[in-house]
Amino acid sequence: MPSGRKSTKRPWGEHRELDVDRARAGTRPESGPDGDWTVRNVAASEKAYVCPGCRQTVPAGTPHVVAWRADHVLGEGEIVEQLGRASAEDFGLGQEIPWIERLVEARDPLQLEDTIEQILWDYLDEQTTQVYFDFEVILAYLLKLQLLEKRLALSEERGMEIVRHLEGV
Repeated sequence: MPSGRKSTKRPWGEHRELDVDRARAGTRPESGPDGDWTVRNVAASEKAYVCPGCRQTVPAGTPHVVAWRADHVLGEGEIVEQLGRASAEDFGLGQEIPWIERLVEARDPLQLEDTIEQILWDYLDEQTTQVYFDFEVILAYLLKLQLLEKRLALSEERGMEIVRHLEGV
């Protein structure tokens, strides 16, 4: 039964308007003759850093404006470039990352979880087949044990037992 006490976190009746800048993490769209851009003002930092947009060193204590094309994924590397060009369901990564097709094919959460566990199991096998006994092999073994324990704990009977308990039967 709820108490008659009012919340101290937000007094009743008070409603703050949505801060759109905060919701967008400080980014804003801008259009110009050269296209649409996403722009973010970055406050002065205590340390110098390399801007991910222009790749220039920004000195400590200097505010900066970062802008990138609205249709561009910010970052660098082959995968980011592939994501930017792709229109396929798997973003065109299926050939470079073979297990991604298996994730895309999973149609329900249970199948997706099974697929993720199988991918992890296969990865652990790949990483430990040439080595017989070292720290990584022990960690892989422990991870596999955790996967098995989780699988054994999630039987249909155990699931129905939990449901009956929650229903109060």
